[in-house]
Amino acid sequence: MLKQLIAYYKKMSTEEWVWFFIWFSLPISIKFNSLAIVLGGIIITVLFLKTPSRIRSKQILFYIIPFLFFGIHAMGAFDGSYTVANWRELEQMLPFLVIPLLFILGSIRKEEFTQVSLFALVLSLIISGLIMIVQSIMVVVISHDWYGLVYHQFVLPMQSGAIYHSLFLLVAIIQINEIVILEKHRRVKYLVVTFFLIMLFLSASKLILGIGIPILILKYRKEVLFVLKRRKILIPILGLLAIIVLIPVGLRVVEISKPNFDIVFAKQYRYDSPLNGLNLRLIQSRFGFEILNKSDAWVNGVGINNSQNLLDNLYIKYGLYTGYEGTDDTGYLNYNFHNQFVETLVRSGVIGLILLVMMLILLTVTKQSYLFVSKWVVLVIVMLFLTESVLERQLGIVYFCLIYSSCFIEQTKLNSNNGK
Repeated sequence: MLKQLIAYYKKMSTEEWVWFFIWFSLPISIKFNSLAIVLGGIIITVLFLKTPSRIRSKQILFYIIPFLFFGIHAMGAFDGSYTVANWRELEQMLPFLVIPLLFILGSIRKEEFTQVSLFALVLSLIISGLIMIVQSIMVVVISHDWYGLVYHQFVLPMQSGAIYHSLFLLVAIIQINEIVILEKHRRVKYLVVTFFLIMLFLSASKLILGIGIPILILKYRKEVLFVLKRRKILIPILGLLAIIVLIPVGLRVVEISKPNFDIVFAKQYRYDSPLNGLNLRLIQSRFGFEILNKSDAWVNGVGINNSQNLLDNLYIKYGLYTGYEGTDDTGYLNYNFHNQFVETLVRSGVIGLILLVMMLILLTVTKQSYLFVSKWVVLVIVMLFLTESVLERQLGIVYFCLIYSSCFIEQTKLNSNNGK
């Protein structure tokens, strides 16, 4: 396998290396990833100017939506004040402009992009996983705190956060069968999948497990049934693992399946008001609609630089827990809306929300043969958008732009016509 990898790397084009480093850096460091995107953009632009390739007109139509999405946020970034904070907010949205441009100017084919991107992501997750395990063991040995092996403490060395890192692990497991070199070495692939599942259980929130495990079972149901028929001894082992996973997830589902609407629509709160994850999210959505009504900003939103301040003001106004003055505890202050649709609606209005929904619809209805991203992953993203403001962190923005922009409509049609 090592010889095959070396031979494969030797044949990789410059553009393939660009995408390799963009995907490889994504789970490790957003700064490293930003550098990879900037340098990759320069390289692809130079290659295009040196040997211009035909710009695919139909794919440009596909990319107009993220351009408009960036534009509506740019319009709302400045309300007469050109501060550093405003520029930073807008800079975070740049992937909606830059990443589609890389695909427009680039000439990489879908097959090449799929292989190099997925392998880079898998390799990065293996390396980062080993680093996290070593770091976590050291923390446990020194502090005797077993929480160092789970959730945010476990993924702390990568600084990506448990939700995003577990999302990358879930994506890698869903699409790992598309990596040709691993399909030729099944034992290595099964070893990698097992490692990723362990990492997923250690790093994932109950939310990701609740979304991801059913999707993995649905996607790989035939493979799982085939293996269980041949290895019946695995049935009690998998059953035990299922119980271990389902107990905390089930408790979480029971907890959030009973929203207290009296609390959600209360006129005032106390620092010790009993809020679970669902109640808090419903209150945050309620605050979002209140902000839009009060600001009369349903069309264009309140702007990307104002939404968080307005939300924090409502946390204070309604008496939600805001920490203790003079300490690092700020309570719910700086908590976003925890719903990407509400977040986008407040920041950029109905126009921005329509553009976001259009991108999700295009990912859903476009033929799988044209897309790099699996439709299962699209389902994960949509469900995650309902419970998290994914596009409020640059890591989430970059990943979403990568999966949306990697569409190869005209190229796929050209290949099919050549084959006739």
